[in-house]
Amino acid sequence: MLLTHGHLDHFGNINEIKSVFKAPVAIHREDVDALEKGQDSHLKPTRKRGALIKPFLYGRVKGTSPDIIIDTTLSLKSFGVNGKVVHTPGHTDGSLSVILKNNEMIIGDLLMGGHIGGLLLPHKPRHHYFAHNMDAVQKSIQRLLHEKPSKIYVGHGGPLTFQDIQKREF
Repeated sequence: MLLTHGHLDHFGNINEIKSVFKAPVAIHREDVDALEKGQDSHLKPTRKRGALIKPFLYGRVKGTSPDIIIDTTLSLKSFGVNGKVVHTPGHTDGSLSVILKNNEMIIGDLLMGGHIGGLLLPHKPRHHYFAHNMDAVQKSIQRLLHEKPSKIYVGHGGPLTFQDIQKREF
């Protein structure tokens, strides 16, 4: 199980899922602390809506240690997947994305689709409500766009296309 980053909405039930599937848990080295403590890594709002919802997001779960710690790139071939995991910092310092051989991508919360967590206009690309480092977000997005993705799956909303993102000029 690959955790794209260290936020509760992406790892909050990891202990229960791990107990059922007995699969190893992978996360980037920079987000290990959040997983082990069972709480969000840094939540820095990117706009007013993020600042408004931030007070309602703090919580804790039972922490866990990862089975696989990723530093840069991880081939997924040994897991039967034709693709790789790459470090795409910005949303958190340890944000990860998956690039599949068919150029489909899973990018977690590096971007999101639409408004209200993707409920409205889910195919309209937007910056997430929170990002630890917006300069790093921009660099990570440009790095991924260089690969000319066919489809981009985000943590909230989507899926997005290369053309959707180009129109938005990220």
